[in-house]
Amino acid sequence: MKHTSIRLSDAHMERIEATGQSTTIIIKKALDAYFNLPDEATDPARKLIDEHVRLYHSAHIAHGVSTENEHTMSTGTKHVVAHNEHVVSTDIKPALAYILSELEEGREPLLPDVAGRFGMSTQALAKALSPLGIRARETKRKGVPGRYFTLDMKENMSKFIKDS
Repeated sequence: MKHTSIRLSDAHMERIEATGQSTTIIIKKALDAYFNLPDEATDPARKLIDEHVRLYHSAHIAHGVSTENEHTMSTGTKHVVAHNEHVVSTDIKPALAYILSELEEGREPLLPDVAGRFGMSTQALAKALSPLGIRARETKRKGVPGRYFTLDMKENMSKFIKDS
């Protein structure tokens, strides 16, 4: 799928917003109608594309816009985001608990070490923690560069462990 960007008039944006659907979906439907493509309700390939678009927008919404939303990350980990309140998935809780225990012991674990311990790729772990606002920081510790979970993250992480 190719990404494109267009400028829309205020009138177009008002009409799109009134539908309650994303701009991408409305534009895609307009292009489908223009090129006489099959209706997405009857075409299984269109359903897959719609699901991809929904997940893409869900990931962006999870990073700051207050709305009810649910999506599944590439790790298969389900996250529910409702009005900026995050529910920690049971799939990511052990990793989160481990990171927190390391921080409480005064150690700052590296992202690859935590991911490897739980049989995940670094990208999968980062994506699973990202909706919670937890991101390893690129820094150096004792001359070793890497993406670390730092001590200042302890309070935020303990909040998620307590709430879940």
